[in-house]
Amino acid sequence: RTAGNPLFAISLVRDWVERGALRAGPGGFRLGERVPAELPADLGRMWKDRVLRVLSDRPAADGHALELAACLGLQVDDVEWSSALAEAGLAPPYALLEQLMRQALVVPLDGGWAFVHGMLREAVMHGAESGRRLAGHHLACAAMLKRSSRRQDQGRMAQHLIGAGRQEEAIDPMIQQATFMVNNAPHDAIIAVAQRALDLLGLMEVPPSDARWGRAWLALAWVERDRGDLGASRGWLSRVETAAEIHGWVRERMCALAERAEATRREDLAEAFALHQRVLAVADGVLFVDGMKIY
Repeated sequence: RTAGNPLFAISLVRDWVERGALRAGPGGFRLGERVPAELPADLGRMWKDRVLRVLSDRPAADGHALELAACLGLQVDDVEWSSALAEAGLAPPYALLEQLMRQALVVPLDGGWAFVHGMLREAVMHGAESGRRLAGHHLACAAMLKRSSRRQDQGRMAQHLIGAGRQEEAIDPMIQQATFMVNNAPHDAIIAVAQRALDLLGLMEVPPSDARWGRAWLALAWVERDRGDLGASRGWLSRVETAAEIHGWVRERMCALAERAEATRREDLAEAFALHQRVLAVADGVLFVDGMKIY
């Protein structure tokens, strides 16, 4: 049944020892009174059985708190976990955490802790999904991250909103994440995030007049410029300018013109100057656009 997987074999023996199915004897281990009737079907089932035994004599709220931690990731930051639990109306179950550590199901980290294996985390999340609590946990995590001042948390918030079934609400933070990633992440990763935002815009049937289309295109233009594909970058900028003129997007049009001016500066200084003049013309008399100060 282990199919040559040493982790399965080791975890299985550890599980038997914890359950009293194997007991230490003079010459090694011997069978205990509670011999398992059958082997677990797979490693995932074994992790699920282990965590269920720990939770069997704990309040239901403790299990829900553990599920929320699993939503946060394999590694759990104590501050984030406490804040997300507060959003869900729960308290950190420190006694449960100590018990999980004693049974080597979680390990301590600086400022938090971690599930000992990804399959354990998956088993906990599966329990939340089966109990129809997963969407609520994702919403609590998203609410916690919404208060974060770190721009890189926008992408995490978007993923939690998607997990909660709030796809349209995820679009804005996803575009912000793609924009933040420019010059800070691999090009393919940025393109994947921006393209995912465009996919969601299409899936949710967001009208072409919505400026979020332009913001996603701008992110793609910036990353194409950054990796040296100026032709592709100009293509996205042209799309932004055309849509901005039709739908009256002021900020997006200014950004596209300014980006095109910067790209043109080394080739044609006069053209770059003319483009900057167009930026000023678009911004004429405008002090703020969507909360962004122009002058």
